[in-house]
Amino acid sequence: MNEKIVFKFDRTARLRCDSCGNTSEEKVEVSYDHVGSKCPKCGAIWCTKEDVDAMMRVYEGMESINKMFGNQIGTSLEDFENNTNAVSIQLDSKEFIRKNE
Repeated sequence: MNEKIVFKFDRTARLRCDSCGNTSEEKVEVSYDHVGSKCPKCGAIWCTKEDVDAMMRVYEGMESINKMFGNQIGTSLEDFENNTNAVSIQLDSKEFIRKNE
């Protein structure tokens, strides 16, 4: 039996510089490996530990909801695209976290 989900989410994101607004061209896996990396445009640090901590809290929350409610109100991954009750989340920027904390 496949695990059912309420939230489908992607653990990749584009890095975005708070100083100059530059956004990375490619998405990367959100991880602590990027902490301290610098913006190629202005040289400012564009990924801090706090940024990754915030993203991880969001992912952990969605995983918890999937575990608690997936079998009750979720849908299989295969049927996800056709289910209007399921929610797909894509976080392309750490800015989303700051606006909604």
